[in-house]
Amino acid sequence: MPNCPKCESTSVQKNGTTIRESYKDQKYVCNNCKHHWSKRIEEPKIEGITAEERTDFEGDIMPYLKKIGEKAKQKNKEEGAQVITMPNKPFAIAILSDIHAGGKADYSAIERDVNIIVDTDGMYVGNLGDDTDNFINAKLQWIQKEQPTTFDMETRFLEWLFKKLSGNVLFWVSGNHSNWTKKASGIDFIREGLMGTKCLYDAAQIFFTLKWGENEQKWLARHKWKHSSIFNVTHGIEVGWERVGLNFDVGLAGHTHIATLCRPFIKEGKKRYAVLMGTYKIRDNFGRECGYASSVGLGSGAFVYHPDGRSLWCEDLATARDLLKMWQKEF
Repeated sequence: MPNCPKCESTSVQKNGTTIRESYKDQKYVCNNCKHHWSKRIEEPKIEGITAEERTDFEGDIMPYLKKIGEKAKQKNKEEGAQVITMPNKPFAIAILSDIHAGGKADYSAIERDVNIIVDTDGMYVGNLGDDTDNFINAKLQWIQKEQPTTFDMETRFLEWLFKKLSGNVLFWVSGNHSNWTKKASGIDFIREGLMGTKCLYDAAQIFFTLKWGENEQKWLARHKWKHSSIFNVTHGIEVGWERVGLNFDVGLAGHTHIATLCRPFIKEGKKRYAVLMGTYKIRDNFGRECGYASSVGLGSGAFVYHPDGRSLWCEDLATARDLLKMWQKEF
């Protein structure tokens, strides 16, 4: 610490600093005579990116944030206006869910149902997710160790499924097993697999209007729903009509592995349908450990439609195919 230049006292203390471009002014004050002065101190000259080199917020960041907000508004608007218009002839929409490839699933039934969809004129498909087990979650690695297949085999299965169904897909919702990859890495491999396929897609839910002839229905497809009940397996879908905030005629769900069934319910004087899908998984060690019952029915079923407005739910694709062919002959 320097002596006071006025009274030469050693009772001196620092009194602030002024930073210049290549040096700093160190300010001092003498405790004895109260004299103030400053001293120029040379500093190292640093050229390059420093902590003060920041992206301009108002010029660069804020415009980008506004674009994100406007895109979200546009997506919300488009989501409420999605429409699938079917040709004016009998058709069927098969629903697949909870295939869980990689585990102990009924692969013969999976191949059979996929082939029915692909080989039947006028049959299309919507998917409710969980196509593979995808146990990449760290806390579920113990389940993966018991798997009879590898992650690579699951990926190969998905490639096969995308390729087989590419010309028949109307919509595809991702399930919680598939979304584990998205949450861990930011990579949505279901979206990537559907590139080049013209269909509706979302990782959580899809709301659209189905139009055929002079008729229309509003569909809401989700992998899983809130507000489930042990007394009514489609309770979450039925109360979701009010709590999700979307007026739908057909609500679709998977995830629970309970059963494949369709339950009519009434809202505002109109018959609506809660559709729950089962699973192709036929032996689940984790489910057995937890005491869950086996699924009643596989993870497939279908609505068959006639241009005159008639429709019928079928709990298996073979029956849906036969009914569709009968209506096609009559039409």
